Amino acid sequence: MDTSCIYDCKVWHSRLSPKKYAFNFATFMVLLDLDELKQPEHLKQTIGPVLSLFYSFNKSDHIDATDKDILEKVLDYVKESSSLLRDRITKVRLLTNLKFAGFVFSPISVFYCFDASDSLVASVIEVENTFRERKLYLIDLSKGNTNEVHEKEFYVSPFSSVDGRFHFHVTAPEEILDLEVTSFDQSTKLLQAGLRGKRIKLNATNLWKMTLCHPYSCLLVWLAIHMHAGILYLKGVPHYAKQEKPEVQKPYYSRQVQR
Repeated sequence: MDTSCIYDCKVWHSRLSPKKYAFNFATFMVLLDLDELKQPEHLKQTIGPVLSLFYSFNKSDHIDATDKDILEKVLDYVKESSSLLRDRITKVRLLTNLKFAGFVFSPISVFYCFDASDSLVASVIEVENTFRERKLYLIDLSKGNTNEVHEKEFYVSPFSSVDGRFHFHVTAPEEILDLEVTSFDQSTKLLQAGLRGKRIKLNATNLWKMTLCHPYSCLLVWLAIHMHAGILYLKGVPHYAKQEKPEVQKPYYSRQVQR
């Protein structure tokens, strides 16, 4: 039985400092079983020939720009931090956006890593900024914890410092999807963001429904990011240039510098 699915999602974002600002919007994301993606034409057979003209999945849209098998990319990254954790992982599912009409933008994607008993033992959070840089954060969930703190070391927004911290809250994607990220600058809680979704079957009928409800969702997210940035600028929220503190910025992949 296929484990890939769609999540009908609500995304929320709440800035707490230095000025309050909040918004939320509805969208959808897909959870893709990386083993299923290895099967030729699997996605096309799942969503049908017509939708396949618009939707696609490219391995180069995640982790780095290579066409290396994406499961191998994930496992190699986990192994950089923990070979023991990597050895426990037997299957990986990816929460992300499909490419639509040749365009894709996923501010956050999550690789959920399971062991042989189907217990969630780790996740890899992939954050992408509008400069098309990607930063990976490994969350060790093998001891049953659902929260972990990481140094940001990444330019996500001109309205938050690159030398802050991310607090991640991650649970297994089941009937309900729940993911939260809190950003701190020094000792100040700057913002909280997250998404909550309801699982529905990945098939042509449901993908048509999601497409009609949320057309051009990736492009609209990209445009919304810039629109909300303009609002924060008009509100007088302090901003940081991309060129500031380059020594602190450590993307895993960028168009300029590849690892």
